[in-house]
Amino acid sequence: MSENVARKVKDQAREVIEHLPEDAGWDDILYEIYVRQKVSEGLEDARQGRVVSHEELVALRGVDEDRDPGDRPGPDGVVGGEPADLRPRIAQGPS
Repeated sequence: MSENVARKVKDQAREVIEHLPEDAGWDDILYEIYVRQKVSEGLEDARQGRVVSHEELVALRGVDEDRDPGDRPGPDGVVGGEPADLRPRIAQGPS
């Protein structure tokens, strides 16, 4: 990584931290940085044309669009109910 890119990344990390509430913990910091990184990667993918249309995604994933989304299992395997906490578990050690 070039020195310029490294400096830009560090500046962005500082900016993320500065905008968090005073009582933010490590999990909050890691989550915000993770989300910013993923959004940045997604935007770069879009700029490079690495995208699929909604129709292609439906065909690839075999999603039935007429089905109620509440009938599909969520990331936690639960059908319906409250949304699962989607924050990555990076800061947590082995369970």
